[in-house]
Order: sequence, then C-alpha cells, then structure tokens
Amino acid sequence: MTRITGRHLLKSQTFSQCGKCSGNVSDSDEALQCDKCKLWLHRTCTDVSKEAYPHLTTKSGCKWFCPRCSSTIDIAIVDPGEIVHNLIKNVKDEVEKLSESIKSMNTDSLKLKNVSQQQQGNTDHVQRSIRIKNLPEVNSKPSQFEH
Repeated sequence: MTRITGRHLLKSQTFSQCGKCSGNVSDSDEALQCDKCKLWLHRTCTDVSKEAYPHLTTKSGCKWFCPRCSSTIDIAIVDPGEIVHNLIKNVKDEVEKLSESIKSMNTDSLKLKNVSQQQQGNTDHVQRSIRIKNLPEVNSKPSQFEH
C-alpha cells in the first residue's frame, strides 16, 4: 500500500483494516491514516470531502486526525484573516522603512548636488583668474595711434 501521510511515504504490500467499517483498505482505495494513532480509514468512512482528499494525501504538511483522536487533541486554529492582517502590517512596516531610506538618500543627493555646484563655482573662479593672469600685459606707453 502506498499512501502519503503527514511527511512520510508509506509502502506496504499488506492490507490494513478500516478503523470504522472494518473493511480492507487497499492501494486502490481512497484512504487516510491518522497522524496520531496511525489507524487507516476509507475516505468515505470519514467526513473528508473528495475535494479535500488530495490535499491531505500529498506532501503538503497537512495533518489529519481520525474522529477519535481529533476529540482528544487540542488543536489551535488560527484565523486566516489574522494571518493576512499581520502579513499586511509587516509589508507596510517594510515599505515605511524603505520610504525613510529613500527620503534620506534624496536629502544626501541634494547635499551632494549643492557641494558639486559650489565646487563648480570655485573651479570657474579659478579658471577666470588663470585667464586673467595669462592675458598679455598691456603696454603703459600710449599707442602711436592715440592722439
């Protein structure tokens, strides 16, 4: 028999007996094994729907407990809405952190731009000073053309 229960793939050539109807559970039967007592039950002997069955018999990490064991196990049921709410809150917190980082980078960028403009102004001033120093000297004698 091959069944996937919880996280373990079980293989066996022997038949198991259904914990409810006492009939044989074979490879061709849709059956579930309780994750606590390891008892096998036909799907039709449980309240598991045909649609839910594939999810319980894959390596999805879902646990299934027979009616007897489920009445003795304290299972915490988490509200999916609460999970979604917490996930949204976490995403909003991360977005806020990223937003603050972007604002900080923008501020730093503006500071760098101002420093760069100041440096450019200083460079322009130095270049003008160099050009003035390199101008040919003007002769102090009056030109022959001047009258």
